Amino acid sequence: MSSLIPGLCSITFRKLSPPEVLQLASSAGLQAVEWGGDIHVPPGNLAAARKVRFLTEDAGLKISSYGSYYRVGSSKDFPAVLDSARELGAPAIRVWAGTRGSRETSKAERQIILEDAQRCASQAGAAGLTLDLEYHDQTLTDEPESVISLMRELPDSSIRFSWQPPHRKNLGETLATLHTVLPRLGHVHVFEWWPGPETRLPLAHGENRWRQFLALAKTAKGPGRCALLEFMPGDNPAYLAREAETLRQMLTLS
Repeated sequence: MSSLIPGLCSITFRKLSPPEVLQLASSAGLQAVEWGGDIHVPPGNLAAARKVRFLTEDAGLKISSYGSYYRVGSSKDFPAVLDSARELGAPAIRVWAGTRGSRETSKAERQIILEDAQRCASQAGAAGLTLDLEYHDQTLTDEPESVISLMRELPDSSIRFSWQPPHRKNLGETLATLHTVLPRLGHVHVFEWWPGPETRLPLAHGENRWRQFLALAKTAKGPGRCALLEFMPGDNPAYLAREAETLRQMLTLS
């Protein structure tokens, strides 16, 4: 059984500067950060990526991944994304598989996404990075059946699948989505939206569910996987210490 490293997605606090994000994460006892590409480390801004890397290292934290908003199959700036990820020192690049749900995506559109995913993964793999397709609504990773097909269609070992709980699914359905990606699981994004994104609750509200999610994620093979906190109630930094403590307790008990 593998371990999970507690960490934070920087997009949780988009309004804060990288030093402020790091101070919060460090004070809360977290060990890793996924840096977002929308605010903190914009694609192509290598000076920003370099500065954030040094700041993170100085804070004694690990960089888990580069949270890009690259849309596989439609975005055009992957070289800039890859350059920033490399300068940041991130071992993984998080991306989204397309712009629509699997049932709304045509066969021709799906083929374009597959070809771009393989192209991006080849470039990332050559640089020693993985390409992590995020389990997300309105993309090709929105249902287990589509993910199973993606894993068969994209056998490249540098392609992984990051996971977060889908909206409005019961416990069994949600565990099934995680079980599907276990063979190539990337990082896990941890937040308690119930029943959906309109309601952000303390992580302790979903302790029973999350202990099962984390226990299952630990059965995935491979080291260095992170459980990354995201989306505090009210986006309030004051809640991070509480949420981090809840996460650490669940990781210990799961």
